[in-house]
Amino acid sequence: MDRSLIGAQRGSLALAAVAVPTSVVAAAPATGRGHTADPQDAALEFGSAAYTTIAVTVDGRPMSVRWYQEICYVADPVAAAARQPGGPGGGTTTIPDTACGYQSMNVFVPESAFGDKRTPVYFAVDNSGWRASHLRASVTVGTSYSSSTSTVGAALKAGYVFVDVASRSRGLIGADGSAPGKAPAAVVDAKAAVRYLRLNDAAMPGSAERIVVNGTSGGGALVSILGAPGNRAEYTPHLAAIGAAGTVRKAGNPLATRHMG
Repeated sequence: MDRSLIGAQRGSLALAAVAVPTSVVAAAPATGRGHTADPQDAALEFGSAAYTTIAVTVDGRPMSVRWYQEICYVADPVAAAARQPGGPGGGTTTIPDTACGYQSMNVFVPESAFGDKRTPVYFAVDNSGWRASHLRASVTVGTSYSSSTSTVGAALKAGYVFVDVASRSRGLIGADGSAPGKAPAAVVDAKAAVRYLRLNDAAMPGSAERIVVNGTSGGGALVSILGAPGNRAEYTPHLAAIGAAGTVRKAGNPLATRHMG
């Protein structure tokens, strides 16, 4: 399923004259489009009607955006502790979603992308300092964006589907007190999110054949790693352990997997 990222190029992406720091452009043929009879994948089906419409402004012009909120992209997410490290400034923070807050995504669809199956998907990772990234919402109701200074504004103006992706990584505390963010968790989660998009390509707005992945700092490194290995078998047991799309659990072999397509 990760073949969408094979042969991807690293560099700068210009969206309405905005230079994006580190990007991967994915435009390979899709595999595993549509639904599958596998129970685990069935549990990961995209709910096309489950959205909220919000209003924003891009370059001074109003725009309606469909917001598909807090989609868990794996069938067996790793539970996190409610209290997590507070970041570079120290202290702690309380997270609202301990069940899937680090393995979920927000999907934002601008009005120009409604019903357009060829529009690209802008896949944003946020792992500054390689730290765990709880789910965020880059597009918020009533906010004004400039396509010349904001990657969010540039992506929306270009008509891209914008996806915020959360992932486990350094510093994450599990509900059982463990450290479930140790390598290769960040890469595994990003790969699982891509698999979710490709599994649901037929039902979701945009095209999983045209994924643009972007991140800065630690996120930029994650982008490079995500684009490099493709379907290498080293990630298979890690993907199966969290119930990523295209993985199958069989009696006597809980980490058995399959490739879709």
